[in-house]
Amino acid sequence: MKLTLLTLGGPPPLIRPAPLERAWMDATPERFAYRCLPLAIANAHGWELLCRSACTAQWDGGAEREALRIVGQGDDLPISHFGSGILTFHVAALIRTEPGFDLWVGGPVNRPKPGAAPLTGIVETAWAPYTFTMNWQLTEPGRQVRFAAGEPFCTLFPVPQGLIESCEPEVRGLESEPELAAAYARWAASRRAFGEELTRPGSTAQAERWQKHYFRGVLPDGRPGAQHRTRLRPRPFPGLPTLPAADPPPAAASAPLLVERLIEPGALPLLRRLLIDQAPTVQPRPAANADAVRLLQQARLIGARAAAARFGVPGPLFDCGLQVVRWTASPPARPEAQGVTHRLALVVAVEGEAEAAVQAADWQARLSPGTLLAWPVTATPPFGWPRVDGTVLAVTAALTPELRLAARDGLKVW
Repeated sequence: MKLTLLTLGGPPPLIRPAPLERAWMDATPERFAYRCLPLAIANAHGWELLCRSACTAQWDGGAEREALRIVGQGDDLPISHFGSGILTFHVAALIRTEPGFDLWVGGPVNRPKPGAAPLTGIVETAWAPYTFTMNWQLTEPGRQVRFAAGEPFCTLFPVPQGLIESCEPEVRGLESEPELAAAYARWAASRRAFGEELTRPGSTAQAERWQKHYFRGVLPDGRPGAQHRTRLRPRPFPGLPTLPAADPPPAAASAPLLVERLIEPGALPLLRRLLIDQAPTVQPRPAANADAVRLLQQARLIGARAAAARFGVPGPLFDCGLQVVRWTASPPARPEAQGVTHRLALVVAVEGEAEAAVQAADWQARLSPGTLLAWPVTATPPFGWPRVDGTVLAVTAALTPELRLAARDGLKVW
């Protein structure tokens, strides 16, 4: 059958036959993962669309489109179109299948990506004069998700239309097919024996290391199975650039930041009552509003736990009392207590007309009241300290794994 890619006047999308190789499979001991033939066949089942430009996305957990921030350079970056943390890639082409076939469109097969899950669609490409998009759902608020230039963001392949509806499910006992039952029993017995033999030093099983019936396409009695294949080789699209099958190297680590929403807007006026305009670092007056103090303590503890989960810090606790900081450049310098590993800042107010932005390395994030920013105290160039362009009033704290320091603060979990 024909699978046709129709360009739209601009550069065609970067598309290649899906390769067998996966970096994580290469990293398994002795590339053991490739012995799973169903996994290897699925890897190459279709064609992959690749990112032309690198980008980084971060979702703060909100439903609006602005809750997803995307940073990168290029004309074909993904966008936030649907909201709710959904990252949308446009495909600048029409792809046509022959009558009777749809197009399966989903994420790159067997390519897990922390913090993001690909969404899958079935597109009626035999008749529709429309382009389609590939969408990813970001799953962890505050986590930066990177797509490198040359990294696949989509896999597609044709599927017969109506195949699912034509299936007639049924349930029968294995004994209803005596020949299949005998073959299964023979295989199950050989598998048990092989597993027992694997524990004996110098055994044949230890030399063979794994059974290869399925991989070789043979039945338990040695007869060949029908329609067996050990490699899938989709054809390239003629006339388009030949793209390397190897994946690009992992993206370089970016600024080790966490930015996420922590406090609902309705609570912010209460928190602002704690602010003192003298700078740079002051202690809030507890008598200003006991409810606000309690809310700050609660928010600080919740924020520490969120930052600890992001950075893998054990025991998300604090080394200092509540502080309010007027932050116009780098975070105020001060000696760190023993055991402090990370710092955090809870934004209570942003002064001036422009919304404050935090910049570090290749990442830039807007800050608004109610967001949490966290970073390791060991952040050094090329990361540098997070720097604020604008003026922010924030509650700051430091994370430490020492329980005694939290006890000193007398924090209470609300």
